[in-house]
Amino acid sequence: MADHLAKEGTLSQSYIDINPATVKLNAYYTWDLPKELNKDNVHPLVIDHNIRHAIADITNFQTFHKFLAHYRIEDIRKATFKNAIDWKWTKEWFNHNPVDNLPTSRKLTKFRAWQMKNCANSLPTMDILHKYNPDLFSTVLLCWHCQLEKETNQHLWLCPTILKKIKPQFKQLTLRFIALVHSSADTLQVDISNTFRTNPIFSWSFRSSDRFLPSSTDHVFYLTCRGFCTNVFTAIFTKFFSAKIRRLSNKLLLQIFSELTIFLKQHIWKPRNLLFKRWKLERNITTKLLRSRITKNSSRKRKRMGDATNLSNNPSTSSHHTSSRSRALIQSHRHLYSSLHRFIFFI
Repeated sequence: MADHLAKEGTLSQSYIDINPATVKLNAYYTWDLPKELNKDNVHPLVIDHNIRHAIADITNFQTFHKFLAHYRIEDIRKATFKNAIDWKWTKEWFNHNPVDNLPTSRKLTKFRAWQMKNCANSLPTMDILHKYNPDLFSTVLLCWHCQLEKETNQHLWLCPTILKKIKPQFKQLTLRFIALVHSSADTLQVDISNTFRTNPIFSWSFRSSDRFLPSSTDHVFYLTCRGFCTNVFTAIFTKFFSAKIRRLSNKLLLQIFSELTIFLKQHIWKPRNLLFKRWKLERNITTKLLRSRITKNSSRKRKRMGDATNLSNNPSTSSHHTSSRSRALIQSHRHLYSSLHRFIFFI
């Protein structure tokens, strides 16, 4: 009976759909559509004749929905609802090797770790370091570039001081990208320079006034710094490359985005790291010391909670509550990274 029904389904010209189910966001799926989402972008989920494909789509989209639901990436979730991120090309970028031609290497592993932390809003900026070692870093909470605001993952990429500093180099990089696209494009070549100069990712570097610097987390430049391919970036290659040379345009897209990401990493993250490492060396603060302090602080906290529990004559409840909170925090971070890893590298 099952074989008969499967054969009928294969030969059938009709399909089953579920509405609402998918959102026109390249690869985004949700069972509970948010209120701020444009209902015009809701389309039915087609149940494929190959049921394994349909089930895989549903499972993959559910995984992505869990990833976007994490509290640490609320800004990315909002950008996704606004169709700002091209998730198809973001996935391609995460599977691309920009550092060498080897399938595996220490250099690539190190870059992937940085890439994942940056995407998940978890780079070790001073706010995060202070959270785990408040007595060591209580005097160095400010941004290493401007020394005016507290350093967070958001401020790191939007600090006006460092953006002003890299503005000339970023402009030169943009001119290089214009030349690369102009030498390979086969349509509308006259409009290439103007497109880059007006694109919000690059336009601020051509403005003489500093009031046009990116300043908010919904800016496409900030999303680019975080490692996400935006629709305004990928639209450049759709506009100037015909379908005949699509493979060439795809290769050039990844090449340019790789150069852009590495430029931002070397000119914003690396100088900050050098200043921070110099400060640590002057005070003999090593990675081994930080790890040992985290272990000791955790042990002391558990001991204090245990003493308080004994005084209240209820040892099991408080101890269980403390361990549950610790497990919940660890599980939350693991959930974020595993959801991102599964979506990006396996879907």
